[in-house]
Amino acid sequence: MKWPTATQAAIAAVTAGIVALILRRSRPTRLGDVMFPAATEFALVASLYSVWRVAKKLPLTQSEGAVERAREIVRLQDFLHLPSELSLQQFALAHDQVGWLSTAYYAVAHVPATIIFLVWLFVRHRDKYPHWRNALAILTAFCLFIRFVHVAPPRFLTDLGATGHHWWLDGAVALGLLWAALRIDTVSRRIFASKQPTPTLMVDPRDHEVASTLTAD
Repeated sequence: MKWPTATQAAIAAVTAGIVALILRRSRPTRLGDVMFPAATEFALVASLYSVWRVAKKLPLTQSEGAVERAREIVRLQDFLHLPSELSLQQFALAHDQVGWLSTAYYAVAHVPATIIFLVWLFVRHRDKYPHWRNALAILTAFCLFIRFVHVAPPRFLTDLGATGHHWWLDGAVALGLLWAALRIDTVSRRIFASKQPTPTLMVDPRDHEVASTLTAD
């Protein structure tokens, strides 16, 4: 399936941003109250998609240190007793349907599924939508970091028993990064909330006088 290009997504983001700006400066209406947040969020998500598409096409002209960083990831996984890509690969290879479904999902459905999920959250669960949108932004930042820092996937370390590249592993890694992004957003929200000043309730002393008078009566 052919997905929108980075340029098309950027044009859509700019268009939605202009619409949101016009709505913000226009006279308040019921339609505007609905369209303004929708246009704003569409502009943001389209921008993230454009950045993600650009990141996928960035040329890796230098690979120095990429393999060593992959080995550092493996050592960290072992230290934290986390499941490795090798164990996931062996599981999928032993269950053909798992690997086939994962590959098909990653190749065809994961972008539409993400869009449908975000739209559903925005319409039906607006209070939870920012949490997942922020996680998507953090996930995009992870992708950019990986592209610029040049990290080789541990599954390329054939001396550890890996058998090469599998698309479904990209999906598994993306899910792991999404989980980390959700946790980062949760912790960030808690830290931000803890730093907010507690509102102080101002009590007029005359209220106590009135209350005392009523009690005495």
